[in-house]
Amino acid sequence: MTSLFHNLGTGMIVSLITLSAPGLEAADLKSQLDAKRQAFLEKAPPEKIADYQAGIDQVAASGIYEEAIKIGDQAPNFTLQNHEGENVALEELLEEGPVVVTWYRGVWCPYCNLALAAMHEAYPEIEKAGGTLVAISPETPDYGSEVVEEIKPKFQVLSDAGQETAEEYGILFSMTPTVAEAMAKYDLAERNQDEGQELPLAATYVIGQDGIVDYAFLDADYRNRAEPDRIVEAVKASATGEPTGAHLVQTFWENVWNPPYQIDLIDELMTEDFVLTTAGNDIKGRENFKEWVEIFQGQASDLRLTNLDLITSEDGTKVVSRWKAEARNSGLFGTEPDGQPVSFTGIAIWKIEDGKLAHNWVERSGLELYRQLTSSEAAENFEPETKEPTAP
Repeated sequence: MTSLFHNLGTGMIVSLITLSAPGLEAADLKSQLDAKRQAFLEKAPPEKIADYQAGIDQVAASGIYEEAIKIGDQAPNFTLQNHEGENVALEELLEEGPVVVTWYRGVWCPYCNLALAAMHEAYPEIEKAGGTLVAISPETPDYGSEVVEEIKPKFQVLSDAGQETAEEYGILFSMTPTVAEAMAKYDLAERNQDEGQELPLAATYVIGQDGIVDYAFLDADYRNRAEPDRIVEAVKASATGEPTGAHLVQTFWENVWNPPYQIDLIDELMTEDFVLTTAGNDIKGRENFKEWVEIFQGQASDLRLTNLDLITSEDGTKVVSRWKAEARNSGLFGTEPDGQPVSFTGIAIWKIEDGKLAHNWVERSGLELYRQLTSSEAAENFEPETKEPTAP
């Protein structure tokens, strides 16, 4: 988009080699990450699992989402060295088209290696869409050369030793003492040429040729990463300035319902007279819809929404999405905010008018969610048509 939103108003290394083998698709990244996460949860001691989760929770609660560069922001320029010691400048890359900038924590991180291998597989499609890609690590160029030697990526692997660029992008965080102690075995102070107490979010951006961020993936949970096929779609939208309905819907899901919970994006994505139809009621107007979203998010902490299927009409004016939401209960359906994990599914139909989202009809598995939240007899006899909860 010039910019889209302007127009709209070691053993670790082995995993890189394996994932680069023919027959493995970049679009499988989430399933690979989930498998890695599940293996950790099954084998790690409970106290280690709890320590790592506490570290993730602290990052999420630190205010980093508010500080980080997001969609619509001007991307800070940078000049960083690649593995050969050559300077690579963002502003020069932007002369050729949109630029994908993705951070990885280091070659020691198995989740990062999975993500880099998937990016390697997807890079021809990124180029075809008109974009270039750079991967940034806090490690020195010597460690970056290990990645280059193993997967031989066509994209640049850059060193942000000292992490000044990560700090400018607002994605640098301090580890908890417990997590920092666990990371000591990797000697991050040596690898990163700093005190070894900070790391960047595993963030990914698509930056338009005007330097404005057109796509952003931000998550305090390092086990979650941007999907390569989604990045390709975002590059296409940025390069052409003509976002598809699917791109608009996914941007809403990913950046409003997921971290960084960017409520003000609704002003860019929705028409002023946007209508949400839910539970037989209409929420009319963009401002009322923003209020509705904020209320819902206040009742569902750490909300994550995953799009499971997306179907677009032939003329592009309708998009149907099947989705799953996961959160911690902070008072859904008027229940006690006990923090218990909940999940629910839904189907949404979107109408697109003049390059914006104009109407959303959504149905949620409200009964199933209510039953998760309470085991009372009332829950078993709950009748949605006559006892619709007052929560969003």
